Amino acid sequence: MAHYLLIVWYRRTFDSALAVRKMKISVFVRNLTVAGAAFAAISFGIGQAAATTFTFTFQGTNVYGSGTLNATDNGDGSFTAISGSGQEAIFGGATEFFTLFNPLVQGYQLSPTGRFIFDNQLYPARDPMLAIGGLLFYTGAGNEVNIWGATGGSPGNPSSPGGGYTYAQWQPTIGNYSPYEAVSFQLTTVPEPASLTLLGLGLLGLAAVRRKSRKIVTT
Repeated sequence: MAHYLLIVWYRRTFDSALAVRKMKISVFVRNLTVAGAAFAAISFGIGQAAATTFTFTFQGTNVYGSGTLNATDNGDGSFTAISGSGQEAIFGGATEFFTLFNPLVQGYQLSPTGRFIFDNQLYPARDPMLAIGGLLFYTGAGNEVNIWGATGGSPGNPSSPGGGYTYAQWQPTIGNYSPYEAVSFQLTTVPEPASLTLLGLGLLGLAAVRRKSRKIVTT
């Protein structure tokens, strides 16, 4: 009888230990899955946080403006602006809207009027943040706007009047640049809201895994 009871006790003890072990393994696997998803969310969020959306502002003596650019990552720290728009005011006049001109190819391109050579390249991590070709926009009135970085002008552009950036607007109706002056220029990366949400969810998931892991160790 004693032998039988010993066997029963041993079997129950073994089954109980096995059940606890299975539970811990199950929880571990579940936590591992959650952690993997959390890390994936964080990685995706961080990758997307290097957003391809930028805001920009510029300010000169006779002109100021701002807008938004959408760009593709070139993988070397530079971006190619593919679309964008904004508004500006010249000589204290009414606000006018402008749109980025996209030639659909990379590299230096000649503007439709032949007055500017541009490349629509952005360098957010360096100074200046625009190359010597710069950005090309067109206004509702059919004028061309070129904003470029560095002094000395760009190929096909007149010499820069000085300063880190230059603004020039070509007006075909009068056959002249007006205005044409040095400006300040700021470019800011805009993280996508969805990316920030994923990043937050990932961090919350890791926090939950950490709390559950502590409970298992205590058990």
